[in-house]
Amino acid sequence: MKVEVRPTSLATRKYARLTAVGSLTLAGALVGLGTTASSATIHGPIPTSEAITLGSAHHVGTRQPFSSLHAHVLIPPENPTSNAIPTTAMYENCVMTSPTSSQVADCDQEAVTAIDAARASEDVGPMTLPLGYDQMPPAEQVLVVSNLERTDRGLAPIAGLSSSLDALAQQGAQNHTDPAFPSPFYGTSGGSNWASTSSALLADFLFMYDDGPGPGGINVDCTTSNPSGCWGHRDNILSNFDQPLLMGAATVDGSSLTEEFIGGDSVDQPDVTAWSSLSTLFPVAVSTSVITLNSGSGAPKSSVVTVSDSGVDMDITANITPPGSEWSLGPYSCNLQPGDSCPLTVYLAPTPGGLTSATLKITGPSGTVGVALNASLVSPGIPGAPTNVMARSTPSRVRVSWTAPASNGGDAIVAYRVYSTPAGLHCVTSATTCVMTTANSRVSYLFSVVAQNAIGLSAPSIHSNRVT
Repeated sequence: MKVEVRPTSLATRKYARLTAVGSLTLAGALVGLGTTASSATIHGPIPTSEAITLGSAHHVGTRQPFSSLHAHVLIPPENPTSNAIPTTAMYENCVMTSPTSSQVADCDQEAVTAIDAARASEDVGPMTLPLGYDQMPPAEQVLVVSNLERTDRGLAPIAGLSSSLDALAQQGAQNHTDPAFPSPFYGTSGGSNWASTSSALLADFLFMYDDGPGPGGINVDCTTSNPSGCWGHRDNILSNFDQPLLMGAATVDGSSLTEEFIGGDSVDQPDVTAWSSLSTLFPVAVSTSVITLNSGSGAPKSSVVTVSDSGVDMDITANITPPGSEWSLGPYSCNLQPGDSCPLTVYLAPTPGGLTSATLKITGPSGTVGVALNASLVSPGIPGAPTNVMARSTPSRVRVSWTAPASNGGDAIVAYRVYSTPAGLHCVTSATTCVMTTANSRVSYLFSVVAQNAIGLSAPSIHSNRVT
């Protein structure tokens, strides 16, 4: 079963945008024991005069098996079945020469949005950037983003940036190619990637989520007849390198980014930036910043805030202020590893003359975030429509995921109903993802999702991408 990314016009707009502002290039390499190589030039759908090229992709040796903390996520040798759908906004904000600081900020925001949508389809939580990310040196940003992809999947982090590997990465960035490996090679394995952008987040989207089969992909080595050519850049980032694992990274002139990974590195030290030095910069991610419950008779009097961890281990504490309000916090346990989440349940007990407003304070390694708690007397209605519906297919199954509506209509959502077009696949769940069994792999489907509360059903969501 394979995924057909829709709408096709989105991929066309993507490359039309690239044609207008300049081509985007990727290269990747992996080294270890025993060698194979491939290289390719893409000649469509953009004009051949502005073809996107991928440099050589080398793999040597056998990748070590993983013992991931999160067995349900995709890690090499397992990879997505197709490319993620890029957003037009991401390319409009990211693919340009000499961007201003505000354009860089817009690019980062759009890239994170695209990355989070792709991660959600793999059952990986959202990427939470550390405080002050926009002020970090570019190489440090590359380290952060690479490690967030690893640690949020339960993989061992990169120990940090090495000055000697940074120097090799800098040479590669200046030459617009994969950085050379140390010579003589003193690690047990290594990998390197290059992209013609200086945005660590845009490069991450391309390396991790747009390097496989399907419409819109830029990896011409990745075909049905040659699946071994797929996901080389992603595999470099997520490889099961021997420890210690060190990294070099660099960017040049807004148009070139390199990253190099050396596993089993017995020589280098994280003398530029150690990952451990960034541990206090990662904020707690929360599912909402405001909760409003209806204080009227018969209305639900509880709600759940989901707390997520991205980057480092977090021991989360929570409390409600001021004391004596109408709000209370249920029992919880939030000792999280990267990629984990936990629920915090808040309760409203209306009393005559009681204090209806309070704040749920959630504290992690970087400080405290607040969720405003408000009670109001309103007549509940139907919820809003779910958003960001994504479909992914695997043999005999299809997984659909979505984002909860911004409004529950003043009444708790009790279920989501997923419908296919054409009809035939359907599920009901209280979660924001469901898996359905497909009986006929020759039928292609679109999916929509409806939210349900005690009042009724929401309007249907916008359709998902098409899967076969």
